[in-house]
Amino acid sequence: MKRFTCGNQSSPGVAPGFFVTYRGIMEARDLLLAFEDRTSLPVDVNDVVKYLRDHGNDDDIEFVGADLDSDILQGAVKIWHARNGVYAEPKRMVNIFYNRAEPKDWQRLICCKELLHLIDPTGAYSSNQQAIEKLADEIGLPPEMQDPFKAGFGTNVDRVAELRAAALLLPWAAREIMLPYFEDGKLSITDIARQADIPRKYAGIVMHPAWEGIYGSMMRKVD
Repeated sequence: MKRFTCGNQSSPGVAPGFFVTYRGIMEARDLLLAFEDRTSLPVDVNDVVKYLRDHGNDDDIEFVGADLDSDILQGAVKIWHARNGVYAEPKRMVNIFYNRAEPKDWQRLICCKELLHLIDPTGAYSSNQQAIEKLADEIGLPPEMQDPFKAGFGTNVDRVAELRAAALLLPWAAREIMLPYFEDGKLSITDIARQADIPRKYAGIVMHPAWEGIYGSMMRKVD
């Protein structure tokens, strides 16, 4: 069977599916807290999957490269149940689709973002629309980091998930080590993006002076 990769991950290739959701076993902020002391880059997306499994998530998660139109969709999640036998307990299977035409740094961010959609009880497909909009408003973004062509609830969901993914792949402790060198001009955004293996856009957001407030908002519990 043909294999595709997402960063260091590989999965059997299948056709893109549809979105189905479930309530995760933890909140996204718990996952951010678990990774925030990491200083070794790049963070492997497989480490995120392993952390979920080590903390009670027994879903069979695979990353699948697919032909997607990035102007419409960069990633997707498909969930279904399978049985190994007539009387066996059903096993939840998860495919996380990413655009295989994207560069590896974008593939990593997309895969991580979709993982966060799975575990976050206030995610895109929750009925708690007010909670995610409240968090998106609280996080905010400086004008130079906003996209004036995107708005609405779906955009808020993706904004929160993308920022959380950036925080996982460029953890707080790693940022703190690099920040003085960045401020002194010894490290550029391109250098940091290359070390973290994330898109330059998100390295710029994480290194922005506003990140401290953004990160603090993401780490607070959403009521």
